Amino acid sequence: MKLPNATAGIEIQPSGRLRPVRMYDAANGEDMDALLPADLMRQVQLLTVKSRDHAAELLAPMITPGAYPSRSEFQSVFRWSALVEGLSYALGAGLLASLDQLREPARVEAYDDLYSSKVVQRYYEISHIMAHLTLMSSDATAMPEMAAPGACQEEWTPSLGFTRERTVWLAAAGAKSAAAFGPAMIESYVRALGASRHAIRIFDALFGLAAIALRHEDVRERVLRAVISHAEISARQLVDDVAAAALAYRSAIDILKCPPRDRQVTAALARVGWKGDNEGDGLASPEAFRLDPMEVGPDGKMLGFSVLPSMLSASPGQHYPRSKSRVFRLKLSEKELSRIMRRAWPSS
Repeated sequence: MKLPNATAGIEIQPSGRLRPVRMYDAANGEDMDALLPADLMRQVQLLTVKSRDHAAELLAPMITPGAYPSRSEFQSVFRWSALVEGLSYALGAGLLASLDQLREPARVEAYDDLYSSKVVQRYYEISHIMAHLTLMSSDATAMPEMAAPGACQEEWTPSLGFTRERTVWLAAAGAKSAAAFGPAMIESYVRALGASRHAIRIFDALFGLAAIALRHEDVRERVLRAVISHAEISARQLVDDVAAAALAYRSAIDILKCPPRDRQVTAALARVGWKGDNEGDGLASPEAFRLDPMEVGPDGKMLGFSVLPSMLSASPGQHYPRSKSRVFRLKLSEKELSRIMRRAWPSS
């Protein structure tokens, strides 16, 4: 059945189980309004109120500041992602504006000798809520259309809101976002790469391109050629951190050249506390919430690129710990939050 005022539908299986489907799967379905008699529609409308209350309970771990969902809590909402992914992405994208407003006050607070971290804490709470909402839509098939407003901004990329915060876990959400947008975003990333003079933005553009290429193998050679070409140009340009930019290019080129069977770097996975099969807590390790994806990893490359294949192979649910009792391991102290903020946004 097609849902009214929605881009998805619900399939009623012979067992009575409901399965959400995207519009292209429901193209031959019947409109729910046309199927249900008036008295039954009134009952459905009454049930809607109860459904909203239940939905609010399910969403609370993902949208409540300071809360953090377990894998089962995330999956309880993600199973309905076909119905909510458009709204989820729009809400996540809207939070980016809130982060932009908080960034300067948070940066000042991080460098304040009085050591208050209320704004910094709020900043990272919003960053993680944005990541949860983005991961909720990371299996969407219409991401480029969803992002039409953001794509109009010259400096915008699907991953920048995450990579710029300089933690491996948030970078993983950025990788998922870039990969979901797919080859349609290659030219935008290449333009961003050509215009970038800051190491963080260069890292973001290269990271997004690599994520797209590793998820969509048919464009890998095209992306590799573009990256090599820009690496040669970048070597003659002034950037804010020449060494970091050069390492980012070298790391991106190496992972793009590497055949799929050789991409797993065991030492890098150990560094971030991940397993090669994404079992256990998946990507939700304490190290991933604290380490910098731009740091030099055990293999001499930027850590984010070395673990990028594992980021992409993990399911959205594997970004979360296997039980609620393990969430506490991910909590960052005030001192850690301020240190990460100073790393992400150096004092000018």
